[in-house]
Amino acid sequence: MLEGALIGLIVAVVVMLFKKNKQKKALAEINNSDTLDTPSYSAFFHHSPESIFKGKGFKFFDTNGVGYISGNNFNYKTKKDTLTFDLATCGVEYAGKKKKLDWVSIEDNGVKHYFTSFQQGAFKLNDSEMDNFIEKLQQLKPEANLEIV
Repeated sequence: MLEGALIGLIVAVVVMLFKKNKQKKALAEINNSDTLDTPSYSAFFHHSPESIFKGKGFKFFDTNGVGYISGNNFNYKTKKDTLTFDLATCGVEYAGKKKKLDWVSIEDNGVKHYFTSFQQGAFKLNDSEMDNFIEKLQQLKPEANLEIV
């Protein structure tokens, strides 16, 4: 029984290290790219469309990728595609807590997209990066409703 627990612990640590390495590579790709506009902010995000966010299932996000702010745009890049939101024209608001995580919604052309950022620790989630993201959004869009309740 002890051997099984030890094997499970080793597998969990390997998976966490693999995920952390994947996130670092994705962030390095954005921050070290030869783009015209260097991002003023970047982090690893989880994205949820409205159907999954409002749903009651176990799944609480659809994709994950790098979110970065360049100029007045928030870009969310996955392996498959990139979503770009012009923060001057999109609605931005604090969407509340779901699964003990803070979420921000960005509404573009009547469609809401939900974003959160967290790091999986050994015993708890670290969502401090979400505070940095909300602060950056508040600077870019002071009229947005981003008060955490």
